[in-house]
Amino acid sequence: MKKTTNAWAVTLIVFFFCIAVFGWMAHDAFHLAWFSAALVGLSFFLLIVALVWPPTVKEQILKSLPADAVPVPVSPDNFPLLDRAKLDEITTELQSLGFVFLCDYSVNNDLVKTSTAFARVMLHDEQHCIVEINQFFPLGKAWPASVHFQSFFGDGPQRMTFEARKPAPLPMPGAPQEKLPDAEFWRYVTHNQRPFFLSRLWRHPRFIGRRMRGASPSKLLRTHLSDREKIAARLELPLARDLSIEHYFTWCHWIRGVYRQQLRGTNFYLAVPRAFFDRRDEWWGELGQSGP
Repeated sequence: MKKTTNAWAVTLIVFFFCIAVFGWMAHDAFHLAWFSAALVGLSFFLLIVALVWPPTVKEQILKSLPADAVPVPVSPDNFPLLDRAKLDEITTELQSLGFVFLCDYSVNNDLVKTSTAFARVMLHDEQHCIVEINQFFPLGKAWPASVHFQSFFGDGPQRMTFEARKPAPLPMPGAPQEKLPDAEFWRYVTHNQRPFFLSRLWRHPRFIGRRMRGASPSKLLRTHLSDREKIAARLELPLARDLSIEHYFTWCHWIRGVYRQQLRGTNFYLAVPRAFFDRRDEWWGELGQSGP
């Protein structure tokens, strides 16, 4: 997907360069005729790319959210591109804030040949908050490590019933037995992950969050807890307090299914340009643009 995005950007640069040269050569009739033909050909090529690229992006994103994804335990030693120094630094700071280690994992799916990731999950029992440290390695290139504080609201998390899938390297549910249309399920995330415009394609009305670029884990947590209190008051919903690695993977599995269902119904010809020009670092969904 990244190669496709880069190719699209290069094509646009070439297109605008050609327009500039077109203006410069306009005084010469011969060159003008020749260049006009080339410009028409390039425009036709851009039209084909515009028609083909959005469905390709949609297919790749759906592949990155497989319905049968299973979390598998891993060791940091298995990831040569992992920034171990940064991982240790973040882990130490989180431990000083009261978080305890739960597990290191990655997701086992068909996409690991082209994109893989490492994740460390930690829990704060008193604050009822889960944090995930993750680092992605798309196409053999390491992204900066990022920190994601997560809280869950509503009766949906506590009411979910799942069929057990065994054997599984880590606790992992099967498909949901019901969609729980009458249950409330909200997730709030505060993170410092690098901006990536395609991630804006799967924003959900009840999966809300705030990006704080370059923020330390301590600052992220303070903001998360402050926002969380206001969100809970506005929603008038209980905070999920019974947290465990089993519950966390259960909720992540269900959220992944919700995203897949949403993306299938998304018109990518409209969604991709809208996501490209949307530079907001906050998403409040049904709470409204003003947020908590």
